[in-house]
Amino acid sequence: MSVQKGRRRNIIMIQESINSKSLFHYDVSSSAVKSGDAIYISAQLPIDKDGQLISDNIIKQTVKCLDNIAIILQEAGLNMTYVLAMKIYLSDIDDLAIVNRKLAAYFKPPYPAQTVIAVSALPFKAKIQIEAFAIDTRAIELMISAEQNCDQK
Repeated sequence: MSVQKGRRRNIIMIQESINSKSLFHYDVSSSAVKSGDAIYISAQLPIDKDGQLISDNIIKQTVKCLDNIAIILQEAGLNMTYVLAMKIYLSDIDDLAIVNRKLAAYFKPPYPAQTVIAVSALPFKAKIQIEAFAIDTRAIELMISAEQNCDQK
């Protein structure tokens, strides 16, 4: 965890790096960074913890990227329901329909906002890379629950 003092208003920001030992990550990057209630998850590739591409199949690659995101969220005590937005990078835009079918297995309405970007190439010759943004709303959920319990009494 690091504390950084903002320049303009002397705001103190507490940032926490989230790195799972079961996932590959670059030495100069975090798998995710939590700042306040916001969790910024680095774009996940379909690679194993040793940095090897798991398959050349778009379905398997999509599942691996989503599983990586789920592992990172679990490290933060959360699950996929906290994801608000995703950026999906595809080396073949024609794979989008397949990817969306897999996303439907991980998310329920209201679905996260989605940005899809077609790219000419991705690291490790992957076909897909998925970045996510989540908000930890557990404190708000507890407050609402407590209010509802008081109202019922």
